[in-house]
Amino acid sequence: TLGARGELLSYHRGRISYTRSFASLDDRLTRGGPLARDVAGHDLSFDVDTDSRRPVTVRLEGTASWDDAGGWERSVELNVGLRPANNWSIRFGPE
Repeated sequence: TLGARGELLSYHRGRISYTRSFASLDDRLTRGGPLARDVAGHDLSFDVDTDSRRPVTVRLEGTASWDDAGGWERSVELNVGLRPANNWSIRFGPE
């Protein structure tokens, strides 16, 4: 796994990560039965956050996964938070 994260002076934060998995034989795929081949794959993810102390916050997340057998998956999420007062917090986004 390779990754990096950082925070700006404005308290905006970000992270990126890449993971490479190698082909292997695994009995968990068959729940303890015979060994099955698990193909090699890649995972890439990132997220960016605005300053959580602000009245309006935004978080953007993304992931991409693919394997050597041709399978793939991608997703992007956007979350918006509202804080009209210090004791109130409202968030919009997928759960």
